Amino acid sequence: MSDKSSSSELKDRATLIVDMLESNGKNKVNAQIINSIFKHENWTQYDEAIILLGNTIRVSNVSNVSPLILTLIRKYKSLDKEEVEKQRRLATVGINYLFNFRKLSKKINEIVVDVMSWVNTASTIPELGIIRELNMYFLAVYEGNSSVSADIKNILKISGYQNIADDLPK
Repeated sequence: MSDKSSSSELKDRATLIVDMLESNGKNKVNAQIINSIFKHENWTQYDEAIILLGNTIRVSNVSNVSPLILTLIRKYKSLDKEEVEKQRRLATVGINYLFNFRKLSKKINEIVVDVMSWVNTASTIPELGIIRELNMYFLAVYEGNSSVSADIKNILKISGYQNIADDLPK
């Protein structure tokens, strides 16, 4: 483990644990899930941990997982440098975060901006098209560009993603 990334990851873990303890049962991430994510010394390198994180982001824990999202952003600064499957896994974590954060709050914050910028570094290849479209949807929503967000929802519907389009928070 390198010095700077080690200290950042330890700080993020400590922040997450303190957040969980201070929440007194509210908005907490299941301890078993956290243990599964952190079972490896450097969890950011393990696809299972990244997939688990992406699958467990909910409105109720979005603030608690923020340190983990920021850890991924620091580790993988530019998604297009990774293999396509890794980009998909990482960007999916970002999209799930944006989706649940938007359901929680209509206000944008620095983490949301960081996540949108990060997901935007994914390659512009067909395999990642829906991820990039969803990221553009959230950007349009936060910018108040209802015309673009409506267009993206219509494109998703036309493309057969009716359920995704219907579930997107406004």
